[in-house]
Amino acid sequence: MHAVAVGRAGDVRVSPQAVAAAGRPAIVPRSAWDPHGRCRPRVQARYGRVDFAVVHHTESLSAYTPGQSAALVLGICLFHRDGNGWNDIGYDLLIDRYGTVFEGREGGVEAPVIGAQAGGWNTLSTGVAMIGGYSLAPPPDVAVRALERVLAWKLSLAGVPARGSVAERSLGGERGVNAWPRGALVRFQRIAGHRDADFTDCPGAALYAQLPRIRRAVAALMAAPRDLLTLAQVGAPIEPAPWWLTGRLALASGRRPAGAAVRVEQQAGDGAWRQVAAVRTGADGIWSATPTLLVNGALRAVATLPDGSELTSQLVDAQVRDGVRLRAASAHLRRGATLRLAGVTSPPKGRVRVLVQRRTSARAWRRVRTFAVATDATGRFAASVRLASAGVYRAIAGTRADALNAAGASRAVVLRVLQRRGAGGPGGSTMSRPLGRSCSSSSSCQ
Repeated sequence: MHAVAVGRAGDVRVSPQAVAAAGRPAIVPRSAWDPHGRCRPRVQARYGRVDFAVVHHTESLSAYTPGQSAALVLGICLFHRDGNGWNDIGYDLLIDRYGTVFEGREGGVEAPVIGAQAGGWNTLSTGVAMIGGYSLAPPPDVAVRALERVLAWKLSLAGVPARGSVAERSLGGERGVNAWPRGALVRFQRIAGHRDADFTDCPGAALYAQLPRIRRAVAALMAAPRDLLTLAQVGAPIEPAPWWLTGRLALASGRRPAGAAVRVEQQAGDGAWRQVAAVRTGADGIWSATPTLLVNGALRAVATLPDGSELTSQLVDAQVRDGVRLRAASAHLRRGATLRLAGVTSPPKGRVRVLVQRRTSARAWRRVRTFAVATDATGRFAASVRLASAGVYRAIAGTRADALNAAGASRAVVLRVLQRRGAGGPGGSTMSRPLGRSCSSSSSCQ
């Protein structure tokens, strides 16, 4: 990302309800700069880890009034989402030239939401943008002070110091964006400029030159160190499959020990905690685990410290969809034949609901039938439905949410119903590629 085009976003005024809480700097919420929900995220957020902070400028005009700042943030969000095709605004936080801090990507104020601020490094960093262009002149002092305060708070949440460096492995990404190939080991300052990661001059030469002083100021502002074990959020309902969890062990002494034992536990319905993974910390005190989560339940990480005591992370809610698999007996049927379906739910559920749709001439999906099917004790089920018309169909099986799981849905099974005569004959199919494959229920499988 090199520049932000900001158009007219309407008359948006900042809410006076932006107040500090529990040591957090005053931050203007999304509801103040997008009161009508014009820039809602396309999909639910995903979460990573904050190992370092990336400072940006929006490279837009710096001559704006305090009353225009909220509209500028909305304009940036709309450009990122609708112009760039991103899920949401790229940055976690934005700061105007008057020192007002704005919430950016939804959920990214406190949690390590994966943004779009630094291609190839988004899962490992947080992004803070100064609104304006700062290639020739730095931001006003009041804006720099706000940047220092918010970075001190944000890095403290992650157990990350303001000074020093960290080695990270590049995730690659879009050609011409990430300055480092996939797999390259790159050392970043804990407070870095966007140009350190990607092909860009962001955050502008004048602001970039101030980063050494900003690092010193942030270090002086950070709260007294304490023993801290972090666990990243899980987010929206997830699939019952191995799920990447990560965090960091940081001690009050400043150490981030490698080799410390960490176990991940999930709380069952009876309140008991059951271990789902056991790992050890690596470099910089970082740990990662990929447990298979099957049911809803709070998660926590527990680390064993060098003195034998234990340190527990904050609790993280995990909502897990019921696993539903579906298959069809045949990928091709004759008109009037019966479609036979079979599947299984995991964990077992008593009933599933089957949706059958037919593709229209406009390539949209129209419901043909919806019906409920009982499962056996193992969660297996079978269903059948007669398809009277030729065409392309898809079937999806789903379950309702209950105490154990969020609602689940299978991948769509796609098939073709042919005319009675053979393929290629009068009224027959001219299809040359196979169907019957599975695709996501939101896809048209074109």
